Amino acid sequence: MEQVAGLRHRRVARGETASPLEKTAQEPAITYRFDNRNFTLDDYLDRRRITGLLIAKDGRILVERYRYRRTS
Repeated sequence: MEQVAGLRHRRVARGETASPLEKTAQEPAITYRFDNRNFTLDDYLDRRRITGLLIAKDGRILVERYRYRRTS
């Protein structure tokens, strides 16, 4: 990120211990409405150049997706 001119950033140091996150048993059905049409999370990812997406709430992973042949 430091190579992108004008992009504000700062490094965050790694913590001393990692805190594992549980995965939810069933991924929620996430949808949104735009321009009077309904879309899914997969629709969103198909339309954007997003390599990875993680949605967490209350210490639990709700959604974890990777694109472009990434696995983590």
